[in-house]
Amino acid sequence: MTVVIPESYKEAIKELVQKESDTNEGLYPSRSELVRYAVKEKLQADIKRLEELKKHNTEPEPQLDEKKYVKIPIDADIDDNGKNKPNQEREFKIYKIVRKLL
Repeated sequence: MTVVIPESYKEAIKELVQKESDTNEGLYPSRSELVRYAVKEKLQADIKRLEELKKHNTEPEPQLDEKKYVKIPIDADIDDNGKNKPNQEREFKIYKIVRKLL
């Protein structure tokens, strides 16, 4: 697998990797080991995040008694033109009905 790394990343990698001629120890014995560790950490974090999203999306929505509660969409999902923002899950607030106005 070939990976292109920006120059700024290369400089940071040089600082973190132990040089053979340098007595100053780096945090990683080689660039390959640093990249393996970084990829592993990123994958583990993303898998954990994905599991949390799946958990959130699979929880059934509680059934509300329509005579006692009302579900209102939050306006944060609407842009300045009054249209729904794309690619966002709509959020709602649930309010208890205290008294109906006639």
